[in-house]
Amino acid sequence: MTKAKKSNSVLTLILLGTLGSSCVAFETTFQQRSRSTNSSPNDVAHNSRLSYKESGELTPQSHDFFTRPIHLATSAATTNHNESAISHSLLMKAAGARKYNTNVDLYFQEHHTVPMPTRAHVSLDNILEADNQLETRNGQMDDQTSERILIVGDVHGCLNELKALVAKASTCNNSDKAFKAVILVGDLCNKGPHSSDVIRFVREQKNWFSVRGNHDNAALTAALGDKKRSSKKSYGWIKNLSDEDVTWMSQLPYTITIPKYMMNKDGSNASSSLSSHTYSDNVIVVHAGFVPGVALEEQEVQTMTTIREVVEVEVDVNSIESPEHHYSYFDKHQSEGKPLAWAQVWNGPELVVFGHDAKRGLQNEKYAIGLDSGACYGKRLTGIILPDRRLVSVESEKIHAPL
Repeated sequence: MTKAKKSNSVLTLILLGTLGSSCVAFETTFQQRSRSTNSSPNDVAHNSRLSYKESGELTPQSHDFFTRPIHLATSAATTNHNESAISHSLLMKAAGARKYNTNVDLYFQEHHTVPMPTRAHVSLDNILEADNQLETRNGQMDDQTSERILIVGDVHGCLNELKALVAKASTCNNSDKAFKAVILVGDLCNKGPHSSDVIRFVREQKNWFSVRGNHDNAALTAALGDKKRSSKKSYGWIKNLSDEDVTWMSQLPYTITIPKYMMNKDGSNASSSLSSHTYSDNVIVVHAGFVPGVALEEQEVQTMTTIREVVEVEVDVNSIESPEHHYSYFDKHQSEGKPLAWAQVWNGPELVVFGHDAKRGLQNEKYAIGLDSGACYGKRLTGIILPDRRLVSVESEKIHAPL
């Protein structure tokens, strides 16, 4: 296999020192590593089966949902969480309690599981079209939007930082216009001070979308009435959720794909003048990441919501026609071998934008950009503007949780 040459690219980073500060921009060069590594979807080991703990992380247990591939069509697979008794009476007494009669509530009450979203993988052009058709019917079309797209890292209940980031991104790099779309990488809630407010705020914005993170899934389980989880102090905020909030959370997809034509073309179908970057393939937004070499439709829920590292696995290269490197999900309780950050061995061709890895912080690889810069840990909330690949950052107001 011919090794690709290493290349450098420049990302313009807008650092906003405080929530009310003016724009300060500077250029910073990241080394982008081209990799010769890849893997085959036929030879990647199955992910370990996991279930949620209170923290929203996952621990080894036997739950089939996390090891089932997700297909583009509607799936009947469901999240088999802890099948503890459902305590509706306690929640119903809370101020502003829900009615617990939505379709997702009824499903959970019968099956003690969270149903899969109607569409696990969606395309931005399709969901934008649906949103805009609704606006047209309501007579609320707004022409003051640009062709740029803003992707935002893990918010974790930091509503003020979210509002500040979007406002500064618009002011500093979008001529005070609204973005064509704002996409969040998931983990809207937990750890920060305003989880329910973030969920409602994002839900109510035009052309704002989010993928599902592990904390979103855990919070949804609590909101649907899982007794063990909803009784925890850290989930006290779920009493502020409405039926509409819960229904919206239940439909969050696991990935949003931005077609390459949206990156390379403007609204007139001419070559874009917004950016010097050329996109040879689609951009995919996911919460945590992917196992390299596995097709999107075959990626497992555990992978898309929790992966940080992979481990290289041995295969019989004589029995298959595939690249020399193969990887599987790294589970510290079961995997052998040296763990590698999945983004470092992701060889494209899609550019993946993700979160979930605050300890590593901002990651910039040739085909993968990690945006979790620890907003809830007193660090920063970071976003990236496409097609420019311009990073935007605001400081956190305070430390809301320990890292």
